[in-house]
Amino acid sequence: MASSPREGENGIPCEALSGKKYMVIGGTQFMGRHLVSKLLSLGAEVVLLNRGKTPNPFEGHPRVSLLRCDRLNQRAAFRRIVRKFAGDGIVDFVCFKPHSIRDVITSVKRQEGRPAPHYVFISSDSVFMAVDRTAVDAAHARAQASSQSGGGGLREEDVPLEPPSAEAKAAALRRNAYQFGYGSGKLKCEVELRGGRYPEYSCLRLPDVIGQFDNLGRHLSVQE
Repeated sequence: MASSPREGENGIPCEALSGKKYMVIGGTQFMGRHLVSKLLSLGAEVVLLNRGKTPNPFEGHPRVSLLRCDRLNQRAAFRRIVRKFAGDGIVDFVCFKPHSIRDVITSVKRQEGRPAPHYVFISSDSVFMAVDRTAVDAAHARAQASSQSGGGGLREEDVPLEPPSAEAKAAALRRNAYQFGYGSGKLKCEVELRGGRYPEYSCLRLPDVIGQFDNLGRHLSVQE
């Protein structure tokens, strides 16, 4: 009689990703560290790709390998590494420039007999601090009208975000220059990815995240 798979958190079988392979760009700090731990708990194999500047908390794990590369200053080497990766997914925590997205798009190839790995771009809700609000506000008004008449609501993917006009950019800089700068970089990456014809991808616009292994000190503002 076959045994049932062991269950982990939320009822997900512990071996749900057994035989799967993922590349995590970053992966040694905060959210990346949590993701790698989760992938390993589900039986996946993980390739870490980063500069090797911070300690690797997964050193010695039999299903974790580390490739050191500075994607900004060693772009050719970075593209070669990504091109050789034959796995199921790539999760990118440290992409802030459009040319870094292009390096991924142009490097990933469909492997014979299998699709290209699903690419997950970790974006930010800060993109809304650096966006052309005109299209967003108009879409929101249409969604409200549709909802009142029994139609569906508005989804983020229904409104492709675009960089703001010069006037809107100046106003955004006055409101919060840091958030505009960070959000603008992430937004440009999203636009590049959207137009780059990558076979299959997701953009996750994460809000401010607080938790264990926080390396940015966000938790200090909410601690008493």
